[in-house]
Amino acid sequence: MAELPDSTRLIDMAIPGTHDSAANAGYCFTTNGKAQNWDVATQLNNGIRFLDVRLMDDPNYPQSEWCDDVGICEPVGDSTNVIHACHGSGLTTIDLGGAEYAYFTPAINFLSSHPGETILLSATNESGHTVTLSDFYSEFVNPNSNYFYLNAVDSSTTLGQVRGKIVYFNGFSYDTSGLGTPWSTSINQQDDYNLNSNVIDNLLPNNFVLQYALDLKEAEILAWLNVASECYPAAPGKTPPNAGATLASADGLTSSLTVPGNCNLFYVNYTSANSAGDVSLGSDGQDIQQNANQQNPAVLSYFNNINGGGQNSAGYSKLGSIILMDFPDLTSGVIGSILKNSFLLCGSITVPADITVTTTNGSSVTVNLGMATTTLTGYNSTISVSAPITGTTAGSSVTLNKGSATITATDPTGISALVPIGTTVFTWIATGTDPCTGDSVTLTGTQKVTVVCSSASTITVPEDITAYSGSEPGLGSATTTLLNATITNNFEGWSALENAYNTNFLMTGQCSAETAVTWTATGTDSCSGDSVTLTGTQYVTLSSPLCGDEM
Repeated sequence: MAELPDSTRLIDMAIPGTHDSAANAGYCFTTNGKAQNWDVATQLNNGIRFLDVRLMDDPNYPQSEWCDDVGICEPVGDSTNVIHACHGSGLTTIDLGGAEYAYFTPAINFLSSHPGETILLSATNESGHTVTLSDFYSEFVNPNSNYFYLNAVDSSTTLGQVRGKIVYFNGFSYDTSGLGTPWSTSINQQDDYNLNSNVIDNLLPNNFVLQYALDLKEAEILAWLNVASECYPAAPGKTPPNAGATLASADGLTSSLTVPGNCNLFYVNYTSANSAGDVSLGSDGQDIQQNANQQNPAVLSYFNNINGGGQNSAGYSKLGSIILMDFPDLTSGVIGSILKNSFLLCGSITVPADITVTTTNGSSVTVNLGMATTTLTGYNSTISVSAPITGTTAGSSVTLNKGSATITATDPTGISALVPIGTTVFTWIATGTDPCTGDSVTLTGTQKVTVVCSSASTITVPEDITAYSGSEPGLGSATTTLLNATITNNFEGWSALENAYNTNFLMTGQCSAETAVTWTATGTDSCSGDSVTLTGTQYVTLSSPLCGDEM
């Protein structure tokens, strides 16, 4: 993760993890319930970045000791570790010892040595057990608060926000602290862990035993990977094409899982499963490893295909998902193949923001689009823009034309475009070398430029006039922004105004007469193209300079 850009969203990443991460220990010298060969420190050093933490209060169970995978045993009921790691429920619970040493110390030591990395961790009480939350926070979280990211993460959270941190998914259903990301409402998960249930649910005879159940589990895993890939890129509100459908296995049988169709949640895919004590499905404990021996190679093959330029059955080659495995060490390359899919996101292009401008004359507007940026490298890397088909390479001085849109490169100040009224979609194109994979790639992003025509057609009439009898001037001319306009007025002439003046003087002694001249412009609005009629008023007054003296 340290090599991925800070802008990488967590939800877009393929993240390898382990199921029951500390279950590399159990009853002395037995394999019952064992899910891992590596301890947590070894897992992290080999690329695991998600830890599945199952806890219980120290129960001082009847068994007198717990043991690691090499048979080193310690008392179960100790006073220094009030919360223990565990695997299993009820009386079948396997006590894995103090959670501090099983999970938290190795995780914090790893981040201390690798501050550019991030660990995702879900913590919950194992089924049938409780965890005293005040002890959990006081023993593990509070003393290491600098290493915990306790805010909720969502589809917008980036890797840069959580570097050097443990991203805490809160699986305690009774926790009201608001700390961490609530597990139950933040994920879409496939966790069909009961191989026995797989067989019974599909009405298969038990004498088909383990292999048929394993095949069904494999089909569910691969189907869930396909569903997760349909959310890429995981844009807010995007819905997979087959939302609401049931997942069908490779052999045509149907599982009980239904696609939730929410691309704003983290996809979690458990490859782990066990026989739940059904001896017809294999020796209890050994079936966990048998399942891993089939599922992990299937995951490896899946990612090798899509990472190498292939596609899954839905036609996609990228996905964001957390994949939780048992015994990942037994399948060489599976962790690396999952991680590599995240590196396909290393190269990125950032386009300028959308732009809206206004014109009042109906003409195209020259707009500075800005300049896109890219993380692609290499001597041959370029940035160009098309509107919407042709483009120009940044840094050149050529001018290209597409209809009424003219594109001119003016790097580094930006690319200017003469944009017509309406919305023009510019496609930015970056070509170069991906800094993580070394592949030659082409990336695209779109920018919308909207030119809004404001219907502001106007008519401007001449100034008002005051004239003296016998020296009548012209009225002047009105103007308009209408296109192809005809302009008229209703002025009846100076003789009519002279008659009005004489009438006013004889009847009332008034020394003036006034008329309102209406100017009318008819033409085409420059923005809308509609036929429009506009009017304006000019006042014309006839007077006599001697009138006042004579009175």
